[in-house]
Order: sequence, then C-alpha cells, then structure tokens
Amino acid sequence: MVTLGVFFGLLLCVIAAIVWKVGRRGSGPTENIEGLRIEQARRSAADSARHSFNAIAQHNTLPTMGDSYRDKR
Repeated sequence: MVTLGVFFGLLLCVIAAIVWKVGRRGSGPTENIEGLRIEQARRSAADSARHSFNAIAQHNTLPTMGDSYRDKR
C-alpha cells in the first residue's frame, strides 16, 4: 500500500512539474518580422488545407447523403 502511495505521489509531482513548465513557457507574440511572416504562411496553408480537404470538395456531396456511400456490387 505504501508503494502505491509513493508511486501516485511521484506521479502527481511529475504532473505538477509539467503543468508548471507549460504555464511558465507562455505564448507571447512573435517579435521579429520573419517570425510573423512564417506564422502568416502557416496559417494560410492550414486554412487552404481545411477548405480543400473537406467532404464537399472531395466527393462533391454532403457526407450524410446515403447514395454515395452504398456498396455498388
């Protein structure tokens, strides 16, 4: 029983350390123009991927229309 207590205590310490590290890291704004341009390019690429890989773009139908998903044997 003591072993389980020690194990869970160490596990809680590790979790607390991870939460503290992530909370301390912060997500401040990019300070230079190169970083801003990289962020803008990545955001633009993610936006275009979201629009080009959805169900309507791929199959030209809504995903809930049953005929396009029926087995055609």
